[in-house]
Amino acid sequence: MSEGIRSEEALRLEQESRGLIAQRLAVARLGRCSYPLATLFAGGIVLGFTDGFGSREAVILYGGSLVALVTMFFYVVPSVLRSYGRPKKLCMWRAAIGGLVPYLWALYVIFVAGAWSAWRANSLWTVMGSLFFVVVGYWYLKEYWKLTEQVKVTDRVVDEAAPGGA
Repeated sequence: MSEGIRSEEALRLEQESRGLIAQRLAVARLGRCSYPLATLFAGGIVLGFTDGFGSREAVILYGGSLVALVTMFFYVVPSVLRSYGRPKKLCMWRAAIGGLVPYLWALYVIFVAGAWSAWRANSLWTVMGSLFFVVVGYWYLKEYWKLTEQVKVTDRVVDEAAPGGA
């Protein structure tokens, strides 16, 4: 009897330590993803001051960075919860679908706010501003890709550690 209790306690401690590691790695990666998001948010605010806060580009930049931040957080949460030992639930697919939002928004920033604006620009300053959005959008896309890879590895580790795992 005490051996069964001891093994349950060992399993709980193993899940808790795995969960703490996954949580710390997720928070660190979310922090790295927030730097380009903050830069794009600031770019949207600057665009709001110059073009008006109701302009389409400004709203997409500052509003999109906030939406990307929220969906990025909720994309990571199910993976961290599973690493603590919570079972996989049917409603977790929403987080996976929500994980597409930052990708699509980053592609918009790179190609529409960046490359297309540089293509139709008529001054050097406009081209430089557009290239800023290309570079920062790519920076964010790269950091978000690293986050999705980290979530994939965490899920694989959790699945392998589960009883009867792969």
